[in-house]
Order: sequence, then C-alpha cells, then structure tokens
Amino acid sequence: MGHASSDKKARRRAAQATRTPVPPVEAEDSQRFVANPGVGEAQNAPCLAAAVVPPAVEIADDPAQWQVAGGALIRALGFDRLQTGHPAASALPAALAPVAGTECRNEELAVLSRALDGTIPGVAGSVVADALMHNANPLDVLVASGAVRPSEVLGAGGRILDALVNLFETDAELRRRRVA
Repeated sequence: MGHASSDKKARRRAAQATRTPVPPVEAEDSQRFVANPGVGEAQNAPCLAAAVVPPAVEIADDPAQWQVAGGALIRALGFDRLQTGHPAASALPAALAPVAGTECRNEELAVLSRALDGTIPGVAGSVVADALMHNANPLDVLVASGAVRPSEVLGAGGRILDALVNLFETDAELRRRRVA
C-alpha cells in the first residue's frame, strides 16, 4: 500500500468520526487563537472524543495521519475543551512525538549542513553536520569515515567551531530582532 491509499484511509477515518459542532469560544482571545491558519482549520477536524483513533504505530508511520491527528488534537483541546487526561487526547501526543523528534532533527541537520558547507574542502556540510549529531567526538567520526585525515583534524575542528559560532551569533541576532 502506498501513501495514496493511506491518504484515503486517513480521510475515511476522519469522515467516520462523529462531526459534532464546535462549542462557542470566548470573543477576543479566541479570535487571536483562531486567526492562526492551522488552528482555524482544526475547527473542521474530526471530533476526537467520538473518533476511532488508530494505533500509535500506524499514526507515526503514515504522514497522511499526522495532519489529521494534529488537527483533531488541536480541536479537542482548543475547541472541544477535552481534558488532557482523556485517553484519546493523551494518546495522540505520544504517537506524534517520534514524528516531531524526527522532523526537528531533519531541520537541525539542514540548518547545520548549510552553515558547515565549505568548512572542510571536499566534504559536504551534511557529512560534517551528521558527525556533529553523533553521540561521539565528531572529529573522531570524520576521521573514522575518511572525510578528514588525522593530520588535518585540528584545522578542520577550528573551521567547524568558527562556522558554529557564526551560526549561533546569527541566530542570537535574529532572536533579538524578533523581541525588539
């Protein structure tokens, strides 16, 4: 089965869930809450309290399920006022956690890869970024993989540190601008 059939399966499950009306929400605060496009769309998600929630493994393994699960969870907590202790409301975050972790790791790798491109001649930034993500000394990883010769490891380490300092300084400056 491909993603097309799993997309259909996710939509079918969503359609099977009882569509109950969204309870009225307080005026001013709710307008800001609903103004977020993802949140506003969640009003049309299946009612989690009445839905048949697929097993966590099925949700985590199927990208078509992520959007449905996220929307249903936002609706349940934000609009239907379902308590976090409700079995369905507590099952979805656990099912989506591995997905979020993988997505964050992929985003971190992409940012690091771009920042580290060119730090070591002939070695892609993604190779250096991947070495940094290991639970080992990244320079040892680069030497063991043959990406860096032992005689060049100190220079490579210095260039990597320079690139990381620049990345962190840029990130800190962007954060300061957002706050101001």
